[in-house]
Amino acid sequence: MEGTRTWQGRIKPEAREAHETFVAWLQTDEARTQFSKFLLTGYSLHEDADTVTVTLSAAEPPPIIRFLRNSRMWPDFWEFESAGRGTDATTAGTERVRWRRPADGG
Repeated sequence: MEGTRTWQGRIKPEAREAHETFVAWLQTDEARTQFSKFLLTGYSLHEDADTVTVTLSAAEPPPIIRFLRNSRMWPDFWEFESAGRGTDATTAGTERVRWRRPADGG
């Protein structure tokens, strides 16, 4: 059974350019490889002004936990505000990134 978790935070005001660079990277094949490598089944990022909401899905909790601990995927210019189950968060704003694991597992 797939589980979904959300992370919500704010972009530090002085880091808008770094954030934009990171979001562009999240849309690359290299980032998709990272999502797969951490056994995620889904990743999305919504942005509303300076609020970022990231939704992660995986078949079981350990992949999400490992992903959250990976500093490469969680930049220090995002300030944590809250976390919860996927159904608990509001994904208002613009969807900037969406990835789903292909049905063939690739």
